[in-house]
Amino acid sequence: LQPVLDAINNPSFTGRIRLAVFSHISSTPAIVVPVLPLSKICSEHGIPVLIDGAHALGQIPIDTSILRSVGVDFYVANGHKWLYSAKGSAMLWVNPNYQSTIVPTVISSSGKWDYVGEFEYVGTRD
Repeated sequence: LQPVLDAINNPSFTGRIRLAVFSHISSTPAIVVPVLPLSKICSEHGIPVLIDGAHALGQIPIDTSILRSVGVDFYVANGHKWLYSAKGSAMLWVNPNYQSTIVPTVISSSGKWDYVGEFEYVGTRD
């Protein structure tokens, strides 16, 4: 945790850190990264946090309410690694405070213009 605090408090980086990105489980060596305290530190300094859960989905419980409570703003993961689902299956969780900043690359024809509706159609392969 100290290296993160050192970076945040380094005058060279003050006000320049736009996003903190942490793996939930690193690939090599396969360790569970302490994302809760890291996210809390960043959140307390006004730094948005993205967690890469590529190796976590299917390996450890993921509770977005807990993640949100410590300041995680984005959580991304794919299902083809440990859930053995089709390539291209993935999840994206975005804190409601940031949902208006995230838009799909393809416009949905679902007719719904809320956050879920905008992504609903692009998640299918028909």
